[in-house]
Amino acid sequence: MPTDGSRPADASWKTMRQLLLLIACAALAASPALCVDGDGDNSTDSDSLDDLMSRARETAQAADCVVPRMVLAALAGIGNERCRNDSVYFLQQLDNFTMWAVEMLDASSKVPSGVLEGNIKDLGSFDECLAVRAADPGDGGERFRGRYCLARLQVDEDPGSPRRAVVAEMLAAMTGGRRFLEDTDRKGVSYYPSFAKAQWAACVPSSCRAEDLQGAVDGLLRAAASSAGRAGLRLSARVDPHRCRVQAPLALHPRDYVVGAAAVFVCLLLGVASAYDLFSRRKKEKEMFTKEWSHSTVLLAFSLPRNLRKLLSTDASPGTIECVDGIRFLTICWVMFTHKVFCMTVEPWTNKNHLLELGEGVQNMPFLNSMLDVDTFFLVGGMVRCYTLLKELDTNKFNYFVSFFQRYLRLTPAYAAMIAVLASLYAHLGDGPLWYDGVEHQSRQCRDNWMWNVLYVNNYVERDSMCMLQSWYLSADMHLFLFAPLVVYPMWKWPAFGKALLAGCVCAAVAIPLATVLVYHYPGVHYISLHDDMLSNYAKYMYYPTHQRMAPYFVGIALGYLMNAYRNENCTLPKWVAGTLWTLSLAVMTAVIFGPFELMQFHHEYDAVESSLFGGFSKLAWGVAVSWVVFACHKGYGGFVNKGLSSKLFRPLSRLTYCIFLTHLGVMHFGVATMKSAKYMDEYHIMREFLCDAAVSCLVAVFLYLSFESPFLTITRLFTDKMKRASQKSSDNMVKPVA
Repeated sequence: MPTDGSRPADASWKTMRQLLLLIACAALAASPALCVDGDGDNSTDSDSLDDLMSRARETAQAADCVVPRMVLAALAGIGNERCRNDSVYFLQQLDNFTMWAVEMLDASSKVPSGVLEGNIKDLGSFDECLAVRAADPGDGGERFRGRYCLARLQVDEDPGSPRRAVVAEMLAAMTGGRRFLEDTDRKGVSYYPSFAKAQWAACVPSSCRAEDLQGAVDGLLRAAASSAGRAGLRLSARVDPHRCRVQAPLALHPRDYVVGAAAVFVCLLLGVASAYDLFSRRKKEKEMFTKEWSHSTVLLAFSLPRNLRKLLSTDASPGTIECVDGIRFLTICWVMFTHKVFCMTVEPWTNKNHLLELGEGVQNMPFLNSMLDVDTFFLVGGMVRCYTLLKELDTNKFNYFVSFFQRYLRLTPAYAAMIAVLASLYAHLGDGPLWYDGVEHQSRQCRDNWMWNVLYVNNYVERDSMCMLQSWYLSADMHLFLFAPLVVYPMWKWPAFGKALLAGCVCAAVAIPLATVLVYHYPGVHYISLHDDMLSNYAKYMYYPTHQRMAPYFVGIALGYLMNAYRNENCTLPKWVAGTLWTLSLAVMTAVIFGPFELMQFHHEYDAVESSLFGGFSKLAWGVAVSWVVFACHKGYGGFVNKGLSSKLFRPLSRLTYCIFLTHLGVMHFGVATMKSAKYMDEYHIMREFLCDAAVSCLVAVFLYLSFESPFLTITRLFTDKMKRASQKSSDNMVKPVA
């Protein structure tokens, strides 16, 4: 383009101008503009569509501007006078090739390549649109800014078209066969995959609201209806105000200042405690820290050097079941990959259907049927609870309320800190086309429902708008932690009755999910060929509730009882018995992971009995198989498996497991929300992105561990030890009968 302000030759200029306008319409840029005088036509909503289009056409002809009919229809759909005038101004400046106007057009979506491969989410250019500043010709000031909106398109075949079958086949290819399975009204990044929700970006003047863009898009679609009908298509669109963004000064809520001030206070506390710790060590005045509950003791709990040494320590306490460290860390890696797959199902890819193709390979079942991961955590939790509880009962140190109080203080500070960040500061850390779905919606849910989290009932209350999707596990684990003494105490006091009671609990834990699947025709496992409504019901009634997840926890209690029975003695097994048990364990784990392959395929016809059997017995079978791995490794039958799982490398990583669990999904949602364009993905890129997210999650987890988990763990131990001693002293001072 010439730099002296002159236009290109007439013929080429008109051709280019028409091309740009046609692209704007085809891309639904919805900058419903008209090349007219700057004042524009101030027609109101009461004008008919024909009147508006007639005036617009006359004015366009007077201005010697070629305007397609669809643009006129888009203009007629806008009731906001300022939006109409700014849109007119936009097209007028586009006619002059003004840079900001060209940038607005450039930032809007175009028809992308690879649509039949699932590339139906075109995000345009988010940053380019928000950077637009339209100058006012009068005073040279800013007339408007660019507003980025992400419209959701619905494309269906016209039932009356002779091309219906061909169009339906093309639409099925575009959406990976999921276009009848997705509910477009569901919001937020969750367990609901998004393959059929086409999205298209539009850069419009900031004076245009979402409803103005909706009116413009409706006008475009009405004007294009005949052409679409001839092509065998029916088009509709929806513009959500939450998915429209304009660059504006940061607006903070009072809660943001409170959380920010708390964060600053914690950082200062960490700094002061660390300096105090280093100073005291240098002066060698250790005696000043020996007094229980002195101010220095509490302060030193927040010392970064001290907590870092705890984190990096590879020492193990006597009696520790060392293989659990490796199991915990490998399980949290499996959990992270599971959630990474969920996040990938909502991301825009240029080859989105590749993700569905991965589901057709049986070798990928460990990643597709990965919801068994938390069952390992339930198993370990039940084992540790029973093992610890039996030792406390043997030494007469068990106190139900003290143990609950200790557990609550152990988990809640880091948990509450994460909720506070998600509910406030998290929403201000970035921006992007998918920011509402990935971050703002999650942040709002934490603001509305945080109370159910800290009460540990969020897996039963407000499950459709849960704060921190992974936090259902913490509630379920807390419920089972509180219930466990009702089973363990009878096993300790009356072994025969207690074992029968545990067997009854295991049977109930199997029967409940089996009956639920059989009666309500739920799936036995989560898979992508289900409708969103069924995925929602599966999550709410099969995945979240404690009573559906009890089986591996009870198996863990049985394992803890067995480990305690052999705590001080060797367990001698013939090699062939140990080998047989290893073979059975590996066979069961393989069957549970790979068994539902056919059940998870698109072509598989639902069978209630098949689904109920897998849904009822899979968790129990997995828990029993993993139990043997733990027992064998601890009792000397683990071989190289035990050497790997008990490696000292896993001890610091195992300490980070809880904080990684709290932070990783926030990191992944942030990655989705800040995506600016669709990406090409294959197995290598999937693994690379997972490793990057895992590394960032570990770094964030280190800070959360040093600043919250480790300090409050120390304080909790001091506090509960004092409570136990006070309770013991009170018991010793009781008046006793004279013999």
